[in-house]
Amino acid sequence: MIEREVRTPTGTYVGFCKDSIREFLGIRYVEPVSFWEFPQPLTTTPGDRIEAKTYGPQCLQPTSPDELASLGEKSNDCLTLNIWTKDNDNTGKPVMVYIHGGSYSNGGNADPITCGKGFLELLPNDEDAVMVKINYRVGIFGCADLTVLEGDTSQFHDTLALHIVDQIAALRWVHENISAFGGDPDNVTLFGQSAGSMSIAYLMANEEARNYFSRGIMQSGIPGFGLATKEAKATTCKGLFDALGIRTIDELMSKDDDFWNEHYDKVFMQFAGGICPRVIDGKYIKDTMYDEIKNGKARDISLMVGGTTGEMDVYKYCMMDPSHINTADEVLDMLYAMNEECGNSICQMTPYGHDEIHEEYINAGEDSLRRACNIFSAYATQLGSVYYAEWQSKWNNTYHYAWNWMPDATMLSKTGQKTSFSSWGRALHCAELPVLFNSGDVAYPALGTWWVFYLGEDIKETVPKSIVPVDLARKAALTWYSFAKTGNPNNELIPEWKPFDEEDRATMFIDEEWDLRSDALIEDRNLLRGIEFAKRQDNTLKNTRKVAMNVHAMER
Repeated sequence: MIEREVRTPTGTYVGFCKDSIREFLGIRYVEPVSFWEFPQPLTTTPGDRIEAKTYGPQCLQPTSPDELASLGEKSNDCLTLNIWTKDNDNTGKPVMVYIHGGSYSNGGNADPITCGKGFLELLPNDEDAVMVKINYRVGIFGCADLTVLEGDTSQFHDTLALHIVDQIAALRWVHENISAFGGDPDNVTLFGQSAGSMSIAYLMANEEARNYFSRGIMQSGIPGFGLATKEAKATTCKGLFDALGIRTIDELMSKDDDFWNEHYDKVFMQFAGGICPRVIDGKYIKDTMYDEIKNGKARDISLMVGGTTGEMDVYKYCMMDPSHINTADEVLDMLYAMNEECGNSICQMTPYGHDEIHEEYINAGEDSLRRACNIFSAYATQLGSVYYAEWQSKWNNTYHYAWNWMPDATMLSKTGQKTSFSSWGRALHCAELPVLFNSGDVAYPALGTWWVFYLGEDIKETVPKSIVPVDLARKAALTWYSFAKTGNPNNELIPEWKPFDEEDRATMFIDEEWDLRSDALIEDRNLLRGIEFAKRQDNTLKNTRKVAMNVHAMER
């Protein structure tokens, strides 16, 4: 490896070059933070020589072989970022900032599934970007109510939204320093998947954050539900602290990384439903944010938005437990339970509780379980994607997609790894990640769930070295890059991709062959319109929001 140095306002960073990609890892973007402390700007100067050759620690989180970021060093002091580029001497390159997913409870920038190096290697030789991947605090460390404890908690402000506060601080560092790495601070694209995509939705509505980016790529994650009330969050935090035997703020602050690494796993699952959701804190996440986006608050941001065709089909069949979910009612029960965990929160895009609408939609087809999974997928991510496409297309160029590629399930079953797959052959949550980042030889999203599954050395011999079609990977990477570079995803490898508008509703279906479809979901939308009209005529639905016109936003 050859050392490379970059001098910036906050330090001279010493990275390295490997396989023609320059890497700068574990860069602090704020001063070291104590538990639940508001991040502060760096005090380092250009004269400070800073090693940037290894990943920093990941945020404290449950340890799981399904979450590769959790297997290394973990600490509350985790606010670092990584940078990859082919040549930092060339200037004016598009900047792509990736925000990792993980339900706001796990994940990190050391995850090899989403390594920026793999993305850049897919681009043509004459194309380059500055790839940035950030850490932020997750779980109870990124979203907590400390006022439930005894003692003076007044100094711990904004603890309900530290995950968003951290992200804004990272974007501020990028804006001020990225030109030294060859990036254009005025051409920054945020892209992220699942919780990372949800974060972009919040950042689009934030006054400061919008100063730091001009494009967004939202993958499988719009906050249709999971916006917890303050009351629900307080109940969760009180229960968690009680379970840990913590009564006062002083007792909480006396705990160190070792304590949390030892005890967090034991209590996490008991309170996971309340630890993970984002809270409507009124400052960083407002209950008015959807209306604000509809009314053009983010009009300067061009958008690419979509998800997979079977996001929540994982509830159909799970090889870890074949009896996991067998009926439509079980799927809906899970949906309602998730909403209840959030305190029956303000879900402005989702018509929760209308059992009669769900029942008629499910009974309108032969496969009731599939249609129930359609509802869950729509509520979890797809419906929000459609709404954001509708809203943002009125103000700026917006492109909508449906990711449909999924590897062969038979091959997966031979790996011997625990995995899940869609009985209907649709792409599950996370399916695009090993394609987009060229990481199929080391990791696999195992047909979706919320986790990524590692193919160990003993498994690699039983499957092809690359489980991702190279042509598809190149198409995806160049398309994402083209949008980041120009605000238009079109390139010579794909058919023409027209912007979304409410009349044509153009959606690019992404598989080994790409297919642009107009209003592909008209049957579902018309069905829901009819059900809504009938129920209103019967006066059985009162004081409800307009029912979703597209329950299954990615139905093939």
